[in-house]
Amino acid sequence: MKARNPIVIHYVHDMERAKLFYTAVFGVSPAFESPDWTTLDFDAVQVDLAPEKRSSWLMMESETGATR
Repeated sequence: MKARNPIVIHYVHDMERAKLFYTAVFGVSPAFESPDWTTLDFDAVQVDLAPEKRSSWLMMESETGATR
C-alpha cells in the first residue's frame, strides 16, 4: 500500500491573503477552495489553510478534574 503524503493544517487570520502568499511565493495553485478551507498540493506535502475560527474544534479541552 502506498503511503499518503503528510498533511499540514495552517490556521490563518485572512484566507485571501494566505492564498495569495502561497501562490505568489511557492507558485502552487489551490487544489480545492471554499470560504472555509483551501488545499494546496505540493509534491511531497499537502497544506490545508483553515480560518482561525475553526481551530477550536480540533483543540478541545477535556474536563478530567486533574490539576498540575
